[in-house]
Amino acid sequence: MVKLWLSERPVLEKVFLVKAEKVKILLGLGGNLPSGQRSPLQTVRESIELMQKLNIEITSVSPFFETEPVPASGQPNFINAAVIGNTTHRCDVLLGLIKELEVKLGRQPAERWSARTIDIDILAYGDSVFPNIKAWQDVVNDADPAAILAEPVVPHPRLHKRAFVLAPLSEIAGKWKHPVLGQTVKEMMKADLIVEQMPHIRKLQENQ
Repeated sequence: MVKLWLSERPVLEKVFLVKAEKVKILLGLGGNLPSGQRSPLQTVRESIELMQKLNIEITSVSPFFETEPVPASGQPNFINAAVIGNTTHRCDVLLGLIKELEVKLGRQPAERWSARTIDIDILAYGDSVFPNIKAWQDVVNDADPAAILAEPVVPHPRLHKRAFVLAPLSEIAGKWKHPVLGQTVKEMMKADLIVEQMPHIRKLQENQ
């Protein structure tokens, strides 16, 4: 049994009363395969509900969009959305929890660009850049369009190239500024690459 001197107790109480700081996060969600009896839209909605049980406080949810696969293929169209949230998890812990949630919702190991029940990406974690700016830039500039690292790469290295990410995000975080590129979501939406993709994206009505 460990005994504490009276003089030590106030110090320990202060340590245990310190709360972990909340970090604002942006997440992108998408899927194009049914999961059990759930449609892709239902799976994306359920993923948002389940995240809140993982110490991820969801504060805003975008409208849902139906988007054609990127790159183009014979796959079914995707359902995409974005959310704003707060969490006290470290970025690497958050990534691990998200990957576990994807498996719970029926995601199976598969090749990149393949159809999936659910895909949840960390788009931003506060104003942080992980692993560091140089490593982030190396991934962005990699000749492999699917290049990624085992550790979190944040902001998402391809969010500024994907209309299916920016369109939902612009609905709830249009003024968010990319910590490396220095552009807001609204500004990134004006890039020629994004404008060319927009005809392949359709916002769903609220009752769909």
